[in-house]
Amino acid sequence: SIPIEAGPSSTKALEKVAELLNEGAVVCLFPEGTISRNGHLSVFKHGYRKAANLANDDVVIVPFYLRGLWGSQFSRSSAKLKSSTRNSQRRQLMVSFGQTLPISTETELLKRRIFDLSINSWEGYKQSLPSLADAWIDSAKRVGSELAIADTSARPLSATDALYQSILLSRQVSVISDEQNIGILLPSSRRATLINMAGLLSGKTLVNLNYSGKTKALAETIEQSEIKTIYTSAEFLDKLKGSGVDVSDALAHLEIVDVDEMLSKTKQLSKVVTWALVKFLPARLLKALYSKNHDGQLAAAILFTNDSKGDSQGVVLSHQNILINLKQVAEVLNAEGNDVVMASLPLYQAYGLTVTQFLPLIEGLPMVCHADPQDSVGVAKAVAKYRGTILLGTSNLFEGYIHNEAVQPLMLKSLRFAVSGLEDLDANVQTGFKLKFGKDIYEGYGTTETSPVASVNLPDILDTSYWQVQLGNKEGTVGMPLPGASFKITDPVTFKELPIGENGMILIGGPQVMLGYLNNPAKTAQAIHDVDGVRWFVSGDKGHLDEDGFLQITDQYQH
Repeated sequence: SIPIEAGPSSTKALEKVAELLNEGAVVCLFPEGTISRNGHLSVFKHGYRKAANLANDDVVIVPFYLRGLWGSQFSRSSAKLKSSTRNSQRRQLMVSFGQTLPISTETELLKRRIFDLSINSWEGYKQSLPSLADAWIDSAKRVGSELAIADTSARPLSATDALYQSILLSRQVSVISDEQNIGILLPSSRRATLINMAGLLSGKTLVNLNYSGKTKALAETIEQSEIKTIYTSAEFLDKLKGSGVDVSDALAHLEIVDVDEMLSKTKQLSKVVTWALVKFLPARLLKALYSKNHDGQLAAAILFTNDSKGDSQGVVLSHQNILINLKQVAEVLNAEGNDVVMASLPLYQAYGLTVTQFLPLIEGLPMVCHADPQDSVGVAKAVAKYRGTILLGTSNLFEGYIHNEAVQPLMLKSLRFAVSGLEDLDANVQTGFKLKFGKDIYEGYGTTETSPVASVNLPDILDTSYWQVQLGNKEGTVGMPLPGASFKITDPVTFKELPIGENGMILIGGPQVMLGYLNNPAKTAQAIHDVDGVRWFVSGDKGHLDEDGFLQITDQYQH
């Protein structure tokens, strides 16, 4: 090993590196210069270029990406992340090597190629992941009697009780619905979470329906998904009707099932036996008994979006698409032992379904449900009551917290991470939130087709060993791509990659890219661009990358 320390001695060390390279040796060098403090690539320092400049022209760079050490006992991850990964039977490490690059390759391009390489490592990891139901059984057994689901309108549930009730529901789903795709018409809530997990346990594909739009659009979604059964609640349907939304025409000729009644119909003996089995059997046996699908490559959910023409299209996400995105987010989230996720976003959006529902369930974090994300006072009260630490929303929703005088700064005191997505984060909202609550909002980016998170800004972290700051946030950007994801900026017509700083079509690569559009292979082929066997989603957004790999979105392309 060749120690490289800051200061004049680093020059001699880099000269030694160049000498070894010219002699034909292989030298492994980490251009970040320090161990990661947030599970992400740090800024690539230009110091290694000194060695490159002294090397012969025939020396080449072999880029590589290492996945699997974050969360280990040797990493700087949180104690909770280390604990959760320690419980795994084995740790999977993967090193991906890329094609050789000239020794003259600039630092900015080298980092882009390493981001690209990360896709291969994470794709390999994705193939080892189970179904969401199997993953949740593992998580529920690990969390046990601790809080899993709280609800501002219902009593909280431990992980054991949540799994037990979902299993009871899943038995009825298997009897009621012989079709593959089931419709769920509920806001974020305890009952919605339970029926979603019940659907997955019974091997069904989830279609959480949009109740905020036009009835015609809802009917089209139901028809495209070939749904025969809608799981909802009479209470929620009454609330919709009271707010002026009558979905009865769209639901005509369908079987409507009240989730609350499903639980009340279960016989007491069955409840007692099931609870005992969930409590005392190991996860392996519970999966064999109650999980009807163990194949992570099958479709888990269909989410509907509108294309540039306003036409509705179903995005099909596999279990592994969603699970790998959860793992990507979990690495940079770096959960603490006291983290609590606020879950108020609608489940018909990938942002709500994946990040505020599945992520806490699978990663073993308590989630607090509130049905109306626009009820800023109700959400703030829930954050204060349960000491919520993670709040996700949109620029518009965060603006509500600022302007509502009933939302007091102390109500959001426990927050450690607030993230805005789905729409551009208004600079005034970012400033106003900081002034009122003393908290930063970190902007992220993604699409339904990418399960959905592609990138996010992170808090800067001070490395007290070297007194250096690991850069995680740049205002005006949507952050660097998540571990295992990458951005490619291309000409919108030829898909030729463009230089750093030049605006072009944003392509998103990673194992979280969707299976495809529902029953529309032609549209899928247009949306997925294959480069050397890697699937890249053509986002339709316009933007550029800076020298550190942060993405700035500037516009959208018109189709």
